[in-house]
Amino acid sequence: GASTGALALYALPALRRHGYRSADAAGLVAAAGSLGAVAPPGIMLFFVADAIGVQVPALFLAMLAPLALLLVLYLAFAIVRGSPVRVEAAGTSSVAGALLTAGLMVGLVALVALGLATLSEAAALGAVGAVLAGALHGRLTLRVLDQAIRQTALLSAMVFFIFVGANVFSFVFRLLGGAEMVSAGARALGTGSYAPL
Repeated sequence: GASTGALALYALPALRRHGYRSADAAGLVAAAGSLGAVAPPGIMLFFVADAIGVQVPALFLAMLAPLALLLVLYLAFAIVRGSPVRVEAAGTSSVAGALLTAGLMVGLVALVALGLATLSEAAALGAVGAVLAGALHGRLTLRVLDQAIRQTALLSAMVFFIFVGANVFSFVFRLLGGAEMVSAGARALGTGSYAPL
């Protein structure tokens, strides 16, 4: 939810400005936002790891290859569908900013993959790296920092609101016997012991 909200806030207007159709822009934002559930260090990885009994770093590493494949497919779709409007070539500052952002992301994933940082430490390092990148480009002001903190708090509140709502729904669902009904239905399909899990 948070990643899709953030992407819709920033990427959707940018895609529309560059001439993407509304349907294509919304599809790209929704598809990329769905990666937030599985992209390390997505919060869903913690719940899935706990549910299936694996360590979070192992699941983190297992998600890298499928995530890379999905990113390549999304990029191919964006290139094939393409922007119908010619846009000016990106300036050197925007290219440098994109490379700096990509380098920061790859560096954080490498730190976690090599076991040099935990997921929480990587998140903190990412925040520090973003602040330093803003200062390096001369765009770090108190107003920008305040706006970033407010938007982060808003997105975090949205995620926790979704989490609370999902827990309430899950509790009521289990209380009314929904989990047993779903398990019984899965067993009735004759798929063995894997379906009810």
